[in-house]
Amino acid sequence: MSNHLKRWFTKLVTRSSRGCRNSARSHARRTRPRVELLEYRLAPAIFNVNSTADILVPPAGVITLRSAIEKANATPGGNTINLTISGNYKITIPPATPDDTPATENDATGDFDILPSGGNLFIQNTSGGHVAVDANFLDRVFDINPNVDPANPTPAFTVTLEGFTIQNGFASPGGTGNGGGIRDRGNASLTLTNMVVTNNRAADGGGIKMENSVSTPWTLTINNSTITNNHATSAGGVATDGSGMVFINPGTVISYNTSVAEGGGVSLNFIMSGNVLQGANLNITGALIRGNQALSSPSGDGGGICNGGNGAVTITQSTIDGNFAGGSGGGFTDLNSHGTLTVIQSLFSNNAAIGFSANGIGGGAIVEQHGITRIIKSEIRGNSTDAEGGGVFVAGTALRMLSSTVAGNTADEGGAGIELRTSGVGANGSTIITSTITGNTALNTIPFTPPLNGGGIDAQFLFTGSLVLLNDTINLNFAANGGGIFWAGAAGSSIAVQNTIIARNFVANGGAGPDANNPAGTFTDKGGNLIGVSGSMSGNTGFTAVTTQKGSVGSPLDPLLGDLGNNGGPVVGDPGTSLTLETEAPLAGSPAIDKGILPGAPTVDERGFPFVVNGKINVGAVS
Repeated sequence: MSNHLKRWFTKLVTRSSRGCRNSARSHARRTRPRVELLEYRLAPAIFNVNSTADILVPPAGVITLRSAIEKANATPGGNTINLTISGNYKITIPPATPDDTPATENDATGDFDILPSGGNLFIQNTSGGHVAVDANFLDRVFDINPNVDPANPTPAFTVTLEGFTIQNGFASPGGTGNGGGIRDRGNASLTLTNMVVTNNRAADGGGIKMENSVSTPWTLTINNSTITNNHATSAGGVATDGSGMVFINPGTVISYNTSVAEGGGVSLNFIMSGNVLQGANLNITGALIRGNQALSSPSGDGGGICNGGNGAVTITQSTIDGNFAGGSGGGFTDLNSHGTLTVIQSLFSNNAAIGFSANGIGGGAIVEQHGITRIIKSEIRGNSTDAEGGGVFVAGTALRMLSSTVAGNTADEGGAGIELRTSGVGANGSTIITSTITGNTALNTIPFTPPLNGGGIDAQFLFTGSLVLLNDTINLNFAANGGGIFWAGAAGSSIAVQNTIIARNFVANGGAGPDANNPAGTFTDKGGNLIGVSGSMSGNTGFTAVTTQKGSVGSPLDPLLGDLGNNGGPVVGDPGTSLTLETEAPLAGSPAIDKGILPGAPTVDERGFPFVVNGKINVGAVS
């Protein structure tokens, strides 16, 4: 604080003390005047950009984006840059050669470099019109914390961008060619609100790259923004390194980005820490991930989302639609089998993956091979793979599916609806509860011997855990064997069934078990089931409970179910593409009505409606 300010504060505080003393003359001791020095604080600066020109030192009265960023970098305390006029803020100064070195990373040339020296920075469009910041394919657009030293991290700071478009960035191939639209390094956090990031290109992270060589604390937050039509060798839309946090929030669309390798839309890359593959946690809420592609076959994994590290991915009230992978996981994949996946009230639709015939890993919608995979009140429909798991491919410990629908998925091999290879047993085992698995087709177009199986569920020889089916509906599925469910009966595995419809499924000519096929095991019948074809020559054994209704090869039992459709219930997907979770309700006269057993039964059906009515419960997923 200057001597002038000190003298001014001394007078102010002395006068104030005198006033207090005069009003308290009755006190025995008088308060002596004191000088209190106020803490010195740096005031944030506001820079109002009034020119779209690309000039570092503009004429007096003119402020360009480049000059504003330069001044903000030199003004500690956090700053705001207002883009006050609409138009295209185009980079016209080529980058220095070589680029991306401490000597050349400044705002004199090329991309706009945002340094930690200025503290937090907020750049917003206040023009009232359209604003685009355009790299003109000369360089990337924004480079945040470009000269970070992993051994000596800078103070953490946050860059917030709001209300404009970032476009036509190009980060040249090579070790530093990352983040075509935005590169953010080290412990710098980034928030995008009402932004568009489009038509950018890079080696890694075509749109956005959170680049790190060691894990540091950072957060990427994307609010109501569009990341579209960006392209990269790896990670077309958004790429991250290390153990940060990513929040993709309502209104965000990540669409039509392409990658040669993994992660067409979003890729969570890992950093090794000892033997740990450190990766970011990802929370997606109310977002649309559509039409992204990981093109290479077989290394193009995760067309929509690829989790390469040990992070937890949670997808809530979102839609993952129309994405493609040349490898595994058209919608989502856990590439290295170290992360976890939770899906809540979301829609996976029309995704496709070529997959790997050698090990069968396909997953048109989802591949997760680690820990416990949770799918809750969600719909997985119309997805496909050339390998196994047209809808869902799950290994790891367990699949916990609750009140969800898997419908209309196809696989050229087995497990058109669900390919199950989990290992957990008992309390750690897999459960599918109040769920509908219908209309899935295992095409078996590839001539495997023996043919691959399980139109609805395939629990083949790599399934070594336990599975409980409780109040499910499994119908209208097709495969070579086990149209509804195929269970190889591997040592240690088991499948228990209660209050479940397995009926009106189909097999190819000469196939075994149109509804259920268990060539080496015996189903555990916990009662209250409806099995369309059971008994002699049915391909299944174990359905012997007196409360279980059974048809035969000569006289199949029809559950009399309505078509898959809106029967009320939760809404799934992002607001723009949402639908009511589709179910199949029993028709009047259905043998499923009131024929379930109460012990161990759920209290609500797939729609969330009360299941027990007048002391009775239906067989299947719908009351």
